[in-house]
Amino acid sequence: MVRKGLGGFWAPADTKAYLAGSDPRMTKRTWAELMTAFARTKSGSNRFRCGRAIEQKAFDLICNRPWSTTIIA
Repeated sequence: MVRKGLGGFWAPADTKAYLAGSDPRMTKRTWAELMTAFARTKSGSNRFRCGRAIEQKAFDLICNRPWSTTIIA
């Protein structure tokens, strides 16, 4: 379950519907896209470390999967 405000919870299906309504591309984005966008927000040595972390073999398992299938499941 995903926390909703102070009082309740959203079911995973509700969360996907909410995200799709706010940005239709959101639920289709892959981990590779998200990790690359995250690394771009960094600078200097932090950006270098993020880039190296993204290249790790461990991320290959989820790199091409939509992030919503791994978070909201």
